[in-house]
Amino acid sequence: MRNITGILLLMLTAATVASCSSDTTLSDVEDYVEHDPLTFSVALSSTSVSRAASHELEQGFLVSTYKLYGSASQQTVMDCYEALYNIGPLYNGSKWNTVGNKDDDDPSSLYQTQYERYWDLSAFPYRFHAITPCPKQATVNALITGFELSDQKLIIPGTYTDGSDDKYITYQSQSVTDGVVSPSYVEDPYMIAQVERDDDGTDWDLLQAKFDADGNLTSTKSQINVGGSTTLTRAVPLTFHHINSKVRFAIFTTVSDFPVEALDIKNVRITAKNPKTQWKKFITQAAEFSATIKGVAVTVNFFDDTDNFFDKGKYLSSDGSTEATLIYNPTKKFDLKNATSRNKAYFFDIPSTKVGEKADGTPIYDNIVNESGITTPGGLLQIPQKGVELYVEFDINNEHYAFQLEIEKQDGTKQKQFDWRASCRYTYYIVVKH
Repeated sequence: MRNITGILLLMLTAATVASCSSDTTLSDVEDYVEHDPLTFSVALSSTSVSRAASHELEQGFLVSTYKLYGSASQQTVMDCYEALYNIGPLYNGSKWNTVGNKDDDDPSSLYQTQYERYWDLSAFPYRFHAITPCPKQATVNALITGFELSDQKLIIPGTYTDGSDDKYITYQSQSVTDGVVSPSYVEDPYMIAQVERDDDGTDWDLLQAKFDADGNLTSTKSQINVGGSTTLTRAVPLTFHHINSKVRFAIFTTVSDFPVEALDIKNVRITAKNPKTQWKKFITQAAEFSATIKGVAVTVNFFDDTDNFFDKGKYLSSDGSTEATLIYNPTKKFDLKNATSRNKAYFFDIPSTKVGEKADGTPIYDNIVNESGITTPGGLLQIPQKGVELYVEFDINNEHYAFQLEIEKQDGTKQKQFDWRASCRYTYYIVVKH
């Protein structure tokens, strides 16, 4: 029973959601019949996990749009357009509206005057950068101080002003003790989207990465739809993603000839360290998120070989420690005989309740339903970071085990440091072989 190996299963979770709008960079044009308006739609993200019923985003978002993206002739189509969700007969049920005049006397109106924009079928690729909810306004019709959404940069400041009060925008990691999560509610303040439409009408989610069986990054984008002449002017499906990660830990055994007595697991403790450099700490709380695209000089937090907001992102203000306890279970125990496969794995008291919800009431991350129809918990929110080391200890039948979690990869090598990407859920399985 001393040969205990960790196995990693990487699951992607994507926020199902919708789209964005805004700007006066282009000159206004007459609304001729041959012009097709540039519109947005609700998008469901393909994902490797089963999800609960999807909900449409209703809280609004901000979007910037560019045509001939990345070329010398690049032009801004929407410069921080605000998209509002409108319902009624006028909108054929519901519609994301980006067109209208600002009204200084109406706090629910658009923060700026925004014009109808039309597709230019000779000017692909188009790029869309969006954030939801629409950033809080310091005053009516004024964007939050220090916020930026452009073709080069996303900046989310750590504070905003609400009347005479200063409010904080924080990203908080979670831990759990005997099944009680702390903090019990964690808000993921913003979600972001980054979509590109190429010249045949295919849309690409630039934030939905792909991984191999070992969890190695194989592609930084995923195809949302197949293009074609009939879909060139279709509404753009924007899929929003979380800036946080999520982590879970489970255990099962491959032993078949059990002893007569129970195999009780108790006194479980899982800790995280980040010893990548001597000064590096494991991040437990952060604020002031800043991200850039490839080619813009910045000190990056991780994955600096791609061209999107997440992988060029970092927290400008963060707190951490040399060692952080993620799970501590000093009183509860579990009989390992009941966990004889991955489908029956025992999760170390990670809450199955909804921890953190979006504005529409849906959970930040849904629970996973495996092939057998068994629902397993969603996991603990964590700050994305690189070079995390994980240490596990527990008692089985009063015999103590302590080890560093490592992953045996398909090529036979072993991995002891792990990188947690935004909007990804990581499940670490500890396997008791004998």
